[in-house]
Amino acid sequence: PPNRAVVDVVAAPAPESGPGGITVTAELADFGHGAAATLPVSLAIDGQVVAKASVELPAGGRARKTFFHVLGADESGTHVVDVSLPGDDFPLDD
Repeated sequence: PPNRAVVDVVAAPAPESGPGGITVTAELADFGHGAAATLPVSLAIDGQVVAKASVELPAGGRARKTFFHVLGADESGTHVVDVSLPGDDFPLDD
C-alpha cells in the first residue's frame, strides 16, 4: 500500500538566527504513490505546532524540508521535536 514517511529528523543550533535559534531538517520519503504530491508538513516542539509548510515529494522519491525556529529564553534544555505529514495507512512513520 502507498506510504509516505518521515525517515530522518536532525535538529542543530542555528546561531545565525540569534540566541536560541535552531534548524530542524526532516527527510521525507514516498513509498509507492503513483504521482508526485505537494504535502503539508508541520514542526512541533514539546507537543505544540510552531511551524507549517509544504514540500514537493516525488513519487517513489525523497525530499528534505528545513525549518528555522527560535526558542525563547525560558526554553533552554531538552525538547521533544516532531515533524509530521498527513496520516496514511502506516501512522507510525507519519
